[in-house]
Amino acid sequence: MSLPILTRQTDLGAKRKTVRVDVPDLGCSVILRELSIGQLKGIENDLPAQLALMIIGEDGKRIYNSIEDVKALSELSAAAGTFLMKEAARLNGISQEAMDAALKNSPASLSNASATA
Repeated sequence: MSLPILTRQTDLGAKRKTVRVDVPDLGCSVILRELSIGQLKGIENDLPAQLALMIIGEDGKRIYNSIEDVKALSELSAAAGTFLMKEAARLNGISQEAMDAALKNSPASLSNASATA
C-alpha cells in the first residue's frame, strides 16, 4: 500500500513527532514536539527560543509563548538545557556535529556544560 500524494489540502503540521523525556535535573518529564521548518528560521543559534517552540503540554499546546518565557528558559541549568537540546536534536533529525556547533554558538553556560556533561 502506497501513501497518498501530497496536495495543497494536506495538513503539513499534523504529522510532527513528539517524545516524552524524563529530565532528572528538573525533577519532571518534558514533552518535546518536532519543529517545523518555518520555526527554525532565525532561531538556529537561540537554544531557549527553540525549546520554547518545542516544549508542549499533554494537550499538545505550547507551554512557553512569550518573550518572558524564553528569558525564563535561558535560566535553565546547563545540564538540563544540554540534555533537552540533545533530545530535541534526535527528534528533529539533527546530526551530532550540527548539535555540537549549536552548543558552541550558544550562551557560555550551555557550551561549557556540554563539555563536562
